[in-house]
Order: sequence, then structure tokens, then C-alpha cells
Amino acid sequence: MTNLFRFFALIFIALGAMALSCHTYSTQPGGVPSNPLNLHAVLVTPNEVQIAWSNPAAANNVYRLVRNGAVLFDSLAIPKNDSSFTYKDSGVVVPSTQYTYKLYRVLSNDSSSLTVTTLPVSRDNYNFTETNIGIGGSIIYSIWGASPQSIWLVGLIDTMTDKRNSNVLHIQNGLTTYYQLLGGSPIYYSVYGLNDSDIYFGGQSILWHWNGTIFDYSVPFLNDSVTMQVGIITGLWVSSNDEVFCGDNNGNIVHRKNGTWINEPTGTTEIVWNIYGFNATDVYAACSWSNIDGTVLHYTQNGWSTLVQSDSTNGFPAINSVYGVSDDSLIAVGAGVMHRVGNTWQNRQPQNEVWAYLEDVKSLADNNYWICGYYGFIAHWDGLQYVIYNNYYNLNSSLAFYHILQFPNDVFIVGADNNTAWFVHGS
Repeated sequence: MTNLFRFFALIFIALGAMALSCHTYSTQPGGVPSNPLNLHAVLVTPNEVQIAWSNPAAANNVYRLVRNGAVLFDSLAIPKNDSSFTYKDSGVVVPSTQYTYKLYRVLSNDSSSLTVTTLPVSRDNYNFTETNIGIGGSIIYSIWGASPQSIWLVGLIDTMTDKRNSNVLHIQNGLTTYYQLLGGSPIYYSVYGLNDSDIYFGGQSILWHWNGTIFDYSVPFLNDSVTMQVGIITGLWVSSNDEVFCGDNNGNIVHRKNGTWINEPTGTTEIVWNIYGFNATDVYAACSWSNIDGTVLHYTQNGWSTLVQSDSTNGFPAINSVYGVSDDSLIAVGAGVMHRVGNTWQNRQPQNEVWAYLEDVKSLADNNYWICGYYGFIAHWDGLQYVIYNNYYNLNSSLAFYHILQFPNDVFIVGADNNTAWFVHGS
């Protein structure tokens, strides 16, 4: 009976496979899948493709995956309780090449196809120049710009001249204008804008706004519309519809929505170092107290929740900054580099390499992101490897880089050492 049962089972599977061509569904990269498998790419780099699909069928199923006619796996069984699966295709794929993946769900007699093109290797031949601004005690914490020709810097600059204690600098077409914003401490910590006529600057318990001509108003965060006092605004982000998110050094996040400021519980008391979002209901924040702990928060229409939290047991490092090109591809840096692919965090720091503690990351694509940190550390991921720029990297240096601004052909990095503030341009 056993052999007879196996014989009929093999016939059933073979007949199902023959019928697959009559039940094929297609999806376009980046689009909404039109098939029950939800086959889609969660990561595409020059030498790696990670694809995912769901298993909505009530019964167990068997899968076959083919890339450009080559079978990647066959007879992969997924129990009915497993709702999704991710496959990493690397080691064979090469840059700038089109690949078509076809996934067969054997027992359900259907399939799905997906075509992706791997990314090219991004350029690495950047030349860096630096500008030192101010004397000892000067520092630049944050940078934002609408274009490489219009860059805004915040911190505290002491030039020992009439520009002493400037906390906002605007570098436009090579000319620098110094401003001194009042309120709170003299140091400003964050800047973010939508264009050169809509920029916000975060200080201690105060937020200023630039309208293109003047600083037209400030928000002191000491009134009844915000129920708890906001401390130092270390994290700042503005959505395309002008909703403003401010995070402080006590784990507080306040949010201006429809003209009203509200407190939003975060569940943490860690410093909110960085906020970044894709829209007003899809926002991330990186929080930490030290180089051994940290939290990544996620904001949706339901409020803030913890996406991942580091501790001494889970291997996830302390986090200072989070950035990405989509929810499926986030980079988080601090005491390491972690890449969220789909719902899985993957360690992206090279093994057996000792790096500085990292302060910031900025990304234009999965083959093009920059990271910076202590000891003058600057590195670029080109899709295949990290290129460390040794212009300033020295383990005996007091130089720390805090923040990055990235454009397609330019990168700007700011920080300070014991003697001066630093403004670095790579092109």
C-alpha cells in the first residue's frame, strides 16, 4: 500500500506541474502584486537579490524557484502555519543584469514571476576637502540642504570676532552667512527642511522656522498645547505635508499635526538622536543612552512602537541613526551596521574589522550609502564593499563626525575636534 500511495502521489504532483503554465500570475518590481503569492523583491544590490512571498493557502505547500531557467530549489515544503518566506540569491548574480524569477506553488497549481535588474556598483572615487570653522569649543552637530549650492549648518561657532556664538550658518554658492538664534542654550542641535523657504532648527526647548527671508517664528514648547516640557531637540524631521516631528534628550517626541502640537508616548527615556520617515504615518526614530544600548521606534497611524531594541543578549548593537530607501530596506548604525531587509535585521559590518562608533548614515539606494563617526571615520557602501576614506580616520584623533548630507554626486559631513568645527565636502 505504501508504494502504491507514493506512486499516485507522484502522478498527482506531476500533473499539477504540467498545469502550471495555465495558472501564471505576474508582478512588476515595486508595484502591487496581482497574484496570491505576493512575490516581490525586498532587496536588490549589485550582487544580491532577496525575494519574498507569502503562503496564504490553508494547506501545506511545496515550492519550486527558478531564475532565468536555472532551478534554485525544488520541493521546498512550507507548513501552513508559516505565512511568509524569504530567499537570498547571492554569489552568482552580477551587477547591472536582468533576472527573471519564477516561483511555482506545486500543490496549488499556480505560479508567479518577477523580473528585477541588479544595481550597478556606485562610484567610489570621491575627493574630500575640509573647512575648519571657529576656534576650540566650536562644534557643528547637524546639516541639511536643498542642493549642494545651499547648505545649512547648526551647532555653535566661536570665531573670536563679531560672529561669536553663531549657531546657524548658511553656505550658499560658497558664501557663508552667520546667524545667532536666541532662546534656550546657545547651541543648536538639529536642522531639517523641505526647501530653502521652509526650514526648522532645533535647540534647547525651542524650535525656530526660516521662511526664505527671515526667521519668522519660534515654538518655545512651554505652553499648554504640549503637556510636558521638551528638552534638547536632538532629532527633527518634517513630512512632505509639513507635519513636524521633534525628539529630545529625554525620549520625548512631539508632533505638529493639523497645526496642533501633541505629545506622543514613545515608551523610552533614551535620547532621540535621529528621526526619519517616508510619510507622516511611516516614521522611524533611533534612540540610545550609550554605546551599549539602543532602540529603533516606528510610528504609524496608531502611534509609536518599538521595532527593535538592543540589549546584552540579542546581539543588536546600540543605535544612533536610522535611514533607508523603503520600509523593506533600513540601515541602522551606532556600535555596528544593521540592515533591515523585509522583517529581518542583518549584520552588515565586515567581520574581523574594528570600526569607530558610528553617528550617522544616509542612503540614496541599496548600493549607495555613507556612514560616519568618531576618530574622523567616513565610509561608503558601493553595493559590493565598504570603502573607508582614510583622509581623517585616526584612532588617536579627537575628531568626531556627527551628521551627513548626501546628494547623487556630493556628500557633506560635519563634526568637530578639540580645536575647531569641521565641514567636509566629498565630490
